[in-house]
Amino acid sequence: MKLALALCLVLSSSVWHPAQTPTDRDLRQLRNELEAKIKKRELASLSIAVIHNGKTLWKESFGWADRERGIRATPQTIYSLASLSKSITASGFWLLAQRGKLSDGDVVVDRLKSASLTFRAGDPRDLKIRHLLNMEGGIPHQFDYFYDDERRSPPALTDQIARHGFIAFPPGTIHNYSNFSLAIVDQIIADVSGSAFPDFMRRNVFKPLRMNRTYTERPRLQIARGYDGKGNPLPTGYFLPRGGAGMYSTLDDLIRYGRLHLGRAGILNRETLERLQSPDSKAPNPYYSSGWGVLPTADGRTSLLSNGAIAGTATTLLLVPSENLEIVVLTNTTVGNDFTDATAFRIAGLLLDGYSDAMKELFAKVEPIFGDTPFNPEGYEGRWIGSIKSGEKDIRVEFEVSPDGEIGVSLEKGRFEKLARVHREQQAVVGDLAARLPISDLGQTPHSLNFRLIKSGRSLIGVVTAVSEDDRPRFYRPYFVELKRASALAWSGL
Repeated sequence: MKLALALCLVLSSSVWHPAQTPTDRDLRQLRNELEAKIKKRELASLSIAVIHNGKTLWKESFGWADRERGIRATPQTIYSLASLSKSITASGFWLLAQRGKLSDGDVVVDRLKSASLTFRAGDPRDLKIRHLLNMEGGIPHQFDYFYDDERRSPPALTDQIARHGFIAFPPGTIHNYSNFSLAIVDQIIADVSGSAFPDFMRRNVFKPLRMNRTYTERPRLQIARGYDGKGNPLPTGYFLPRGGAGMYSTLDDLIRYGRLHLGRAGILNRETLERLQSPDSKAPNPYYSSGWGVLPTADGRTSLLSNGAIAGTATTLLLVPSENLEIVVLTNTTVGNDFTDATAFRIAGLLLDGYSDAMKELFAKVEPIFGDTPFNPEGYEGRWIGSIKSGEKDIRVEFEVSPDGEIGVSLEKGRFEKLARVHREQQAVVGDLAARLPISDLGQTPHSLNFRLIKSGRSLIGVVTAVSEDDRPRFYRPYFVELKRASALAWSGL
């Protein structure tokens, strides 16, 4: 297929070669749509790169890295990566594994020396590093924002692990999306290598790959300022944990990083790449490995997806190794990965025959496995009594499950409130509660609660997460929950 599309940034302007094929015209249409979003302030900026068979077909940055200061986005603009950081942290781990310093089968407590985890569920010897890499170690999802205009300072990672690092589900039983899993890998890399994580990554990963504007923490340099979905600037600050979602990079550096995982750029050999890109078919999520979504289609192609989205940023790196295709999409706007992923998949579909249909077929197959399903109350009816372990104090919690699937929740013997949006996600029962936890760690910040529980014998175990609802995002902070069936108490209704 002849591809005449060639976009590159030259002194803040792009050079466009006239369309000559249907594919070129489709890409031109996409480019025009994206440019229109910038003009309508739906996006502050957008940086895109498309490299196919070693040839740069499209590399362009639209819009503003900082609209108020008049700073345009370029391929060298530094963006917050959000959860795309996970695959980068995992790459650091696999480099140590390749050197014989670590194995994904190592027991975590044997390798994590500078901090301790709290095991609320499972045996400590059962938690392996591969569980962390694949987010199936039973470690809850969590994050914190720290703003420059406030006095809160980011804590050391060892303090974060000591305070918030706990195992809520037996390792290997459930895929639980978790920033903190990769934060623990961050600390293991430091403990085993003898170097601080930022130093190790800079010397052993970023420098050899010439990723000279990639950082494990926010640099003291101009970065793309974040904007909300209405085009309003967001306050600057830090997002933790860094190993799970706190890194920064540029379009040009991510092109180099993608080349690594295509097997065309140093440091990781082919055997290591095959291991890190090969999910366990028997794992809770057979489509995820070491920070990458691994997406095999019926036509024999496998796509690799690493992405992330937080307030003020969304990032996608899509690779199709068999086609030597690499696509990077970055924005400094709160739009979520629905937008950046869709843009990347659309581009791949324009370049590769049959790709879009093959991906639709795969997603139709995967959705029933990981999508939300209705909650069936059979086996859950009645009253459950237990506590929330905050580390500060135990908080009494009661559940009443009705035969029609409604769940009432009482905290500290207060009135029962209805759990909203109850559904199943894999084997977990999930729902939201309009309530607050009386914990000093949460301060006076308004928040709601999200419950995620699985059945374990005659108990329900899992997490309740405090989700901040302030004028700016602040935290997503989990606490362990365990409830036991109160067989002597009849269900009393809601």
